[in-house]
Amino acid sequence: MNLCVLLTIVVIFQSFDATVSCGGSLVAPEFVLTAAHCDYDKNDEVIIGALCDPYSNAANNCGQAVETKKIKKVYMHPSFPNNSCCNSNDFALLKLESRSSIAPVPMDETSLSNTYSSTKELWTSGFGVTVEGSSSVPDDLMHVKLDYMSNSDCGTAYANLASIDASMMCTSTPEKDACQGDSGGPLYDKSNNILVGVVSWGIGCAENPGVFSRISNQWTWIRDTICDNHSSPKPSYCPVPTPSCMSGNTGLFTDGDKSQVTKLKELNEGDNIQGFDEKMEPVQCKVEAVGTFGFGYLYGNYTQGHFIFNPDTKMIQQHGVSDEQTSEEKYDILTDCPLVVDEAGTKFTPIDSDFCGVKKEMSWSDYILLHKAILRVVRQAGGFYFSSSAYSDMNAAKEIAPRICSSMLKCMKDCNDCDSLENESIIFIDEALTDEAKQKTKRAFKNLGSPSQPESVARTVSGECIDKVCALPGSNCFAKRASKGCDNAKCETLVCAEEPKCCKKKWSKKCINSAKKQCSLCACSESVQGKFFFKINKKTELPMVKTCGWLEKKSKNKRKNFCKKYTEFDEYLAARFVCLKTCELKVCDMSSV
Repeated sequence: MNLCVLLTIVVIFQSFDATVSCGGSLVAPEFVLTAAHCDYDKNDEVIIGALCDPYSNAANNCGQAVETKKIKKVYMHPSFPNNSCCNSNDFALLKLESRSSIAPVPMDETSLSNTYSSTKELWTSGFGVTVEGSSSVPDDLMHVKLDYMSNSDCGTAYANLASIDASMMCTSTPEKDACQGDSGGPLYDKSNNILVGVVSWGIGCAENPGVFSRISNQWTWIRDTICDNHSSPKPSYCPVPTPSCMSGNTGLFTDGDKSQVTKLKELNEGDNIQGFDEKMEPVQCKVEAVGTFGFGYLYGNYTQGHFIFNPDTKMIQQHGVSDEQTSEEKYDILTDCPLVVDEAGTKFTPIDSDFCGVKKEMSWSDYILLHKAILRVVRQAGGFYFSSSAYSDMNAAKEIAPRICSSMLKCMKDCNDCDSLENESIIFIDEALTDEAKQKTKRAFKNLGSPSQPESVARTVSGECIDKVCALPGSNCFAKRASKGCDNAKCETLVCAEEPKCCKKKWSKKCINSAKKQCSLCACSESVQGKFFFKINKKTELPMVKTCGWLEKKSKNKRKNFCKKYTEFDEYLAARFVCLKTCELKVCDMSSV
């Protein structure tokens, strides 16, 4: 009888004193499936493919390949109650210190065991005792054919002794059963070549039905535990990584009074749906991009890592796992509004933890900048980035995307800090996109690699970065600020950027140098986004940016001192031209210039 597959994957656990405790099955190159009730020790060794004593190599293992591995980590089923007898969910997964070269056994992923009748023949094997109560164990692997028993019949047989639940399955064959020492071993469907159960418990050996843990009942936990902790390449049953998204069945409002609901997967570019603008006012939003990312796990309408708006904290945060898990076709959508609302009232974004990394939350102001940046890229190149068909390597995309997100945000805050975005974009295009998507991207960004040029990624994201900045009142600069002669003026200190994105917070050398070339006066108003003035660092003689808020916290006498100084040689520069209200000026007083 050919039981080659079964014999190859049988595992035994041998402790430091050379006693055999339990069995198991190799179900992935790095994982063994066994019973949770077995007593594991950190020093236990896993012997894979053991057939004939002393099974140290193929020559003395009846010619069969054998490997010995150490256990790196034990994953117990979280719902295993450990009540000494008759436990539900009697599963444990053991991660090995290194990969096994022996082929794993396939498992029951499709609930095949639920279709069995009482005539179904199954097999178990192990090194347990052959006589109940005996202390003598066989030298060679034993196997036995068993007959399947339905859970209802098994429950009747154990009516006064124990309960049989859906996580269990039974066999009943006269004078045949697993016994002490076989726990954790396989229940194998030879005709379909799959592992369907794990030896769990029984009252007596062959006196009552043998009870096994049903793999299909806890397949999700088994698969997810292996896939989340297995190195690459992962087993074929592990889901291919796809971005965090949302359900294609999510209902969205397509009219103002919210009477019309359309599923996300039925929407097209150009359609209008309900959402919210930057001020959180309800508006009609135009769909700019929509696409699918294959099947995956969702919780309610969203994957765990998809970002939504938290109305309590006013922050953008990951959706989490608060709802029931389902497996559905995933979609993503981008509109010209920062937030869209679903039929349940959840306000959601088009971004996720795959794009921006695992963050607990994101500020509203940062998110608004990111949304604008993404919208500009899509309008320049197209919405194909919102479809899995654009990606040749999703793992590479997930690795590089958080760097894109971070550098994109920097570039939006300071258009002279965009070099990293351009560089990361090149890496992303080369390593993550398909050839077709690469061509589309490079056609859209003709100056890819030149962040200061139009039609580069950086310039597209930051907008038209105008290097005009305010110059301090000076002997030449203010007098010539309206003329081209300002280029030669001595404009060594900056006040604020005419473009709010340019040099807003971080004043780089590049920004200062560009200011020297082109000077003009900012609007004299504290409402201007870039409301900054400077304090000269006496040691370095370089300007340090200060704000009206910083000035407001100073004493009244200090404020007066700061406000009256305005020449380029003073320690505090141009506060009076920027912080009008703080300096108690009604108009922009330039009479002294």
